[in-house]
Amino acid sequence: MPHALWPPAVIRRLDDRQATTDPTFYSIEPINHGLLLNIVAPSVLDVAYLSTLALQAAGDSIAIGSLSALPPIGGFAKPDGECNWEQPAMAEAYDPGNIFAKILRGEIPSHRVYEDDAVVAFMDVMPQGIGHTLVVPKAPSRNMLDADPATLGPLFGAVQKVAVAVKKAFKADGVTLMQFNEPASGQTVYHLHVHVVPRFEGVPLKPHSGQMEKPEVLAENAGKIRAALEN
Repeated sequence: MPHALWPPAVIRRLDDRQATTDPTFYSIEPINHGLLLNIVAPSVLDVAYLSTLALQAAGDSIAIGSLSALPPIGGFAKPDGECNWEQPAMAEAYDPGNIFAKILRGEIPSHRVYEDDAVVAFMDVMPQGIGHTLVVPKAPSRNMLDADPATLGPLFGAVQKVAVAVKKAFKADGVTLMQFNEPASGQTVYHLHVHVVPRFEGVPLKPHSGQMEKPEVLAENAGKIRAALEN
């Protein structure tokens, strides 16, 4: 982490130690996948505590006058206060109550078109185009960012099968694949999934307006995709 990101009233370079009054210094040095804290004057600080810190910094030296100025374990400094430390942002946890998890468990009905040991595909109830299908891994993850890499091969193998089938079923000119990760990307359901949408020349995607398709239309389209998968 660049020196400028640390609170300036707390930190001094080792070569500026004369400007402080009896601080305790330690330097930060990269070692393998972690950091070594080299205690220069440990009289004020708990050395055992320091040895457990995993500071996100390297190549700088820090002067701290008291234990209260230290970050929490795994913490880092943000530059809006003298000793204002915060924990690193943690990824959101997977919520097993999400709607796709409930569909996978059979708690909510769906129009399924494909299933294997790893993946389920079913019709999007608010389609952006005819034949809009969702391909969802059974393994839990919020999205691509926290998914087990072993999940991705079976998932995208199924995506390809479904893409070929929807193109054939609806005599489409092409297929759009969409996959979103976290709110800024447009994700609204926090279980990894891929949208498979047949496309036709000159026909734009419909917006996700909240308008649900009629169940009989979804059932008919699902039947067409299943037939295409079987042939």
